[in-house]
Amino acid sequence: MKTLFGLVFAVMAHGAMAQSAIDQSTELHVMHDGARPAVNDEQVITELIALVESSSVDSTSYVQPADRWDKALGSRIFIHALFDGPREMSLRLQNDIEPRTPSAVREVVVVFPAGKWPSHIFVKTNNEVRAVTKYSPCALESLVRAAKLDSAVRIESLRGYCQR
Repeated sequence: MKTLFGLVFAVMAHGAMAQSAIDQSTELHVMHDGARPAVNDEQVITELIALVESSSVDSTSYVQPADRWDKALGSRIFIHALFDGPREMSLRLQNDIEPRTPSAVREVVVVFPAGKWPSHIFVKTNNEVRAVTKYSPCALESLVRAAKLDSAVRIESLRGYCQR
């Protein structure tokens, strides 16, 4: 009986420590007009990573994301994730011919301008700020729903294209 109790306690303690590590390792801000909707952080982060990794174009040279980073964080509607340590993500950098590059991402910002879909996603690595675009509309839809921003961002479903 003592062994069973010890095993149950160890499993519960390990689960609590794992959840604590998740909570401490990522800081998530979902903002909608100065308010923070209650969301499942882990689900939003999962959907955010899927959106970033679905992008197929590096738009850094067109939008100068380093110059727009602070303004993005002052927007009405945005999602901002800060990872305690670098989070490995597969990004398309430079051009669409080269294979995806594993990148150590520290922060991600997605801004939703005036109820529309974002045009670029900003990604901060150890040494630069990049912008990516041409992402999956289904990944965006999943992120918007997980972040509970569907009342603020128009999601025009693709008539059954995206699975729910």
